[in-house]
Amino acid sequence: MQSTIDFEARKLFEAIKYQIHVAIEYCHKLEDDQSLWIEVFGDVAVDREGAVEVKMWEDDLSDGHTNFWNTLHNWLKPAFDHERFEELVLLTTQSFGSRSTLSRWNESDPFQRLGLLTSINAAIGKRKSRKQESELPSDGTSPKQGKLTECKIPPILFLDQPTQVYFPALDKHKAFEATKASEAANRSDKKDADLVAVNNMFSQLAAFCVETEAETGLMPQVIVSDHADNLDLEDPYDFNSFVRRRWRDRGFIADQAPPPVGASEGEISQDT
Repeated sequence: MQSTIDFEARKLFEAIKYQIHVAIEYCHKLEDDQSLWIEVFGDVAVDREGAVEVKMWEDDLSDGHTNFWNTLHNWLKPAFDHERFEELVLLTTQSFGSRSTLSRWNESDPFQRLGLLTSINAAIGKRKSRKQESELPSDGTSPKQGKLTECKIPPILFLDQPTQVYFPALDKHKAFEATKASEAANRSDKKDADLVAVNNMFSQLAAFCVETEAETGLMPQVIVSDHADNLDLEDPYDFNSFVRRRWRDRGFIADQAPPPVGASEGEISQDT
């Protein structure tokens, strides 16, 4: 039988085999007090030596290839402790594209590499700008923006207690305290990792709103009711700037004060 099924996994196992071969090669170089990890700090990592991303691709490595930029993005995440490694390596089966300026990467110093990234980013930005201009209708409006502004459904997302999986709402304190919330949920050993995940969740929500507005011209509204508070979000986002009300000591629904004398029938006093 010559043909293969459409969900055969030979490529996946080839990639895993490649990764294991790289790990074994590093094992031969380990010092007595060194540790090697697979799929912990990346594909392969050796303490105090290097973190290696092992990738199998068939096409060439171009300046804008997702393999390079996704790897760089992962290394720049706050949760990745790059200071524990002397070097970060992207080990790929790709050859450099004929017009790729990344071909000079290995021979460049840090300042030259930063210059390469800056020039590549500028070139990609220009190409995107030209493409967007060519797609504009004759009246100059954005096709995406036109479709969204004509939509009758507002871009609103409501999330109720999305952090429950990390910090179940068991605390009755005046303010959110991650340590006490973790103890109440018997998750003290996972507190630090849970906090990182929760901070990242809210950072990604904020980033999504900003990026969507930049792309479409419309700012979506994400409404979150949650007990997690005073979080340390990624720059440039400030958690408290997004908080509209805190109801920890009164509940979401409470008796409203009677409207002031002379107020119209439709007015509602707002609890601050």
